[in-house]
Amino acid sequence: MCRFFAYWGTESRNLNYWLVEAENSLLQQSRNDESNRPNPDGWGFAFRNNGQIYLVKKVVPAYEDEDFIISAQELRGEMAFAHVRRKSQGDTKVHNTHPFLHEEWLFMHNGNIPNFPRCKQELTQLLHGNDQIFTKGATDSEFLFKYFIYWFRKKKSCDADCILSIINEILVHIIAITPQKDFPQLALNFLLSNGHYLIGFRLHRGLYFLQEKDAVYIASEPIDRAHHWKEVPENHFLICQSPTQLELKSREEVIPREHLLTV
Repeated sequence: MCRFFAYWGTESRNLNYWLVEAENSLLQQSRNDESNRPNPDGWGFAFRNNGQIYLVKKVVPAYEDEDFIISAQELRGEMAFAHVRRKSQGDTKVHNTHPFLHEEWLFMHNGNIPNFPRCKQELTQLLHGNDQIFTKGATDSEFLFKYFIYWFRKKKSCDADCILSIINEILVHIIAITPQKDFPQLALNFLLSNGHYLIGFRLHRGLYFLQEKDAVYIASEPIDRAHHWKEVPENHFLICQSPTQLELKSREEVIPREHLLTV
């Protein structure tokens, strides 16, 4: 479905080890992941460094592209999102390639929303007035990202708990409108961050993290055997309010502040 890797630390770092050198680096996962399939439909990096975001996207397989290795060697940041794509919805085009960037927000997804046109229609009906969600590409991933942001902005001030509550309510709605026969194909593994918070979620795909005293690493699969990667439980959020503050919370533990999608 895709594979991704993220880093958030107290200092800017180069991540070539995790992206290229390790035995199960993201480059290796582009060739062959734990499902024994490649992720050949493009790759992308987003590095946040001193408030600036550097975004690189290509629509060729990472394992065939020297630019993947060159970029991994050259780029550095205090936060990084990296993704190799196996398309489920949307053609192999740069606008469908992850990570997605909108103003200060970064997002990437390893998953699928089955019968997406129907789901999109139902979610759009909850928007206010004649509001619409505008996307550059055709993926369920980008629409979900922009949909999150739309509801974040309905609150004048939205901290990490507010963001988590909004995301959870949207996920509850998506799950509710997904027919039972399609539920096994629903996969909602994603990461998003505005530079102040980093929030991830796991549903029907693998998600792992590695925490050090000054950084956190998150990946679809353990990157190496030299470190002790911990698995995020199914149907759980991973919440970082700083690189050194990490919390796991189930969807049931997220208490909604209000019914935001019916305002």
